[in-house]
Amino acid sequence: MKRSIEPGNPTFVSARHQRGWHSQQRLADAFETKAAECGYRIGVSVRQVRRWESAEPPWPSSDYQTVLEALFGLPLTMLGFTPPIGSRRFEDEIASAQVVDIVEGLHEGEQSGWWRTDPNEGSSARVDRLVQVEQRAAVTRTYASSLIPGPLQVYEYAVAAIRAYLPALPEDEVIRRASRRTERLAHLKARPDGSRALLYIIDEPVLHRPVGDAAILRDQLAHLLITVSALPHVQLQVVPLSAGAHPGMAGPFTLFDLGDRRVVYTEALTGASWTSRPACLAAYSFAYDRLQAAALTADDSMQLVAQRLAELETAWMLTRDGRPAATAGEKTASRSQPWEPPSG
Repeated sequence: MKRSIEPGNPTFVSARHQRGWHSQQRLADAFETKAAECGYRIGVSVRQVRRWESAEPPWPSSDYQTVLEALFGLPLTMLGFTPPIGSRRFEDEIASAQVVDIVEGLHEGEQSGWWRTDPNEGSSARVDRLVQVEQRAAVTRTYASSLIPGPLQVYEYAVAAIRAYLPALPEDEVIRRASRRTERLAHLKARPDGSRALLYIIDEPVLHRPVGDAAILRDQLAHLLITVSALPHVQLQVVPLSAGAHPGMAGPFTLFDLGDRRVVYTEALTGASWTSRPACLAAYSFAYDRLQAAALTADDSMQLVAQRLAELETAWMLTRDGRPAATAGEKTASRSQPWEPPSG
């Protein structure tokens, strides 16, 4: 009778099976395909896959690290690998322990690796925690379905957004929160080694929603064009209406990469949640990958923002008393049409 042998790296084996690669050869094939997508002419043998699934998997070289993380949507340390002591990855992992201290100060949920804010905790403490993690993260991936992401908002837009979902908030607190929100991007500067990236994805209706009024939306879109084009570590992509249904319809979220640790942040009206559970990370990472695939390229997204800004400028020039030239019905109809690139 043949004895079944338990894999030495069950984390890696489990991740492989979850993605439908039920044989080591299938993973090898998927690796080669992903490597080509990433611009590498490298591949792996079944023997190499076996080594990764052994009790002490060797730490992959740089190119293989990149492809493996892109293939699984997870950092290597969440696939059973341990970085060599003294390496940059090892130092990053030590640094990311600071984030564990931040989130572990919260109420742990029913499942390990899930934290939530106390309903009685003030919004200021919640934002403090978010900013701390945001500033430590090497890569931030944000999907926003209803609003321009916080760090990219101009002051007037932030004020209008805060007033909309917290109408009872005192005016001085609205001003304080809006000011702090619009200052966040200034503290997220590019790093000398190029390791910081701020990646944002929004839905096309965000470009049409007049948060505040049309003048504020014009200023906000102009700010996007200027800011994104001037900051090489910031990227904005738009999911067009023509993309149809997508996983982002479940709600906004942010993925933070901190060294070899990844956490997910989600926010609701009365609180926020953080999670580092592998199953959740895999689900959100996969959702972000699908959103990125459905979105326009960064350049085409900027063209769409510019087109929408031009429409608002034209409407403003056609008005005499500050009201939009189009009627509510006309605006609704125009929003329902999928975007087409300008001719010529």
